[in-house]
Amino acid sequence: MELLNKVKNMTLNVKKIQFIILALVVLLAGYFGVREFLFNKPNILESQMADSFFNFKVVRTDLTNEQIESYRQEFNSDIEEINKTVDRFNFGAFNNMAMIKQILHDYEGARDIWQYVGEKRPVNSLSFYNLGLLYANDLKSNELAEKNLLQALKNAEGEAGNEQYYLGIADFYTYNYPEKIAELEKILLAALESEPYKESQTILTLLATYYQNQGQKQKALDYWQRVLKIDPNSEAVKAAIKSLK
Repeated sequence: MELLNKVKNMTLNVKKIQFIILALVVLLAGYFGVREFLFNKPNILESQMADSFFNFKVVRTDLTNEQIESYRQEFNSDIEEINKTVDRFNFGAFNNMAMIKQILHDYEGARDIWQYVGEKRPVNSLSFYNLGLLYANDLKSNELAEKNLLQALKNAEGEAGNEQYYLGIADFYTYNYPEKIAELEKILLAALESEPYKESQTILTLLATYYQNQGQKQKALDYWQRVLKIDPNSEAVKAAIKSLK
């Protein structure tokens, strides 16, 4: 009887151990499953690559066959560059593909790529700037255009040659979003206070033009005169000053 009880107890202990092991396996599987979902879940945009990103779609009707074929070859070359990389991401190639899609009037395709590039490189400026212009000029959403253009400006802080973004934003507020033109003054004045742009001819010119367009002659004159000190031989600046006197 005593031996039988020992056998029963041993059996129960084995079952307990098996149950504990099974529970641990389940817990570990759950942990790694959740971890895989949270940290390695597939990107929705990445899953659309084959159908959207790599789809050469021609919407324009005014291109010759030779032009289309030239764009197709360039597009395919970009795909080859992307496929050479381990993670199938090439910043320059994706940006160029988006530009080709925009030229071909596949605006949604260009948007998808630039959104993807922005997700992969959230502190780059180029994709946000291009996406902003796409929304402004082609997809006709001033709100989304402004959001992306301002993000580009923020990301471009300290970059060499980023004054082009101020030119683009000035055109955007002037021609696309005139009801918010006052935002341009704030942006330009803030830029002029920053170290890289304290004597920027581009920023001073944009401010002078802004004030002139707004009918604020004295402010416009002040800024044109500052521009003239930087570029004393500019006939255009001299003419602008003369028109304000």
